[in-house]
Amino acid sequence: MCFYWNAWIGRPAFDCFILDYIDEFKFRSIDTKTFLEFLKVEVPGIEKDIDLVLWTEGTGIPPDAHEPVSDLYTKILSLANEFEHGRIPREDEVADWKGQEWEIYLENLPRVLEASQMCAVVGMEGKLG
Repeated sequence: MCFYWNAWIGRPAFDCFILDYIDEFKFRSIDTKTFLEFLKVEVPGIEKDIDLVLWTEGTGIPPDAHEPVSDLYTKILSLANEFEHGRIPREDEVADWKGQEWEIYLENLPRVLEASQMCAVVGMEGKLG
């Protein structure tokens, strides 16, 4: 949630908010109502830009969330897309991948694979981190 709010209010304001939040509530638990009251004081007008009820009580990622940008995530999706066209990632492209990277890659492969494609995926087993 905070990642998305950072995109709305800007990094400097977000950094100030986080530091003030930690200073005010360190070593304490707070409820949602207290958090939202603090947020509205620290970031005036945020409730006009963001549906705070949807963000704090809704399920899933709200539709008005900014899409995160990640070079690694983009690379993984690109490699998964290239798999559909017969390209298997080179070992140097996946050498640093851990479980989460492999999970994203495998989740984005086609749901139905030909036998040769399945063999290629099974052949990557030694690369799995």
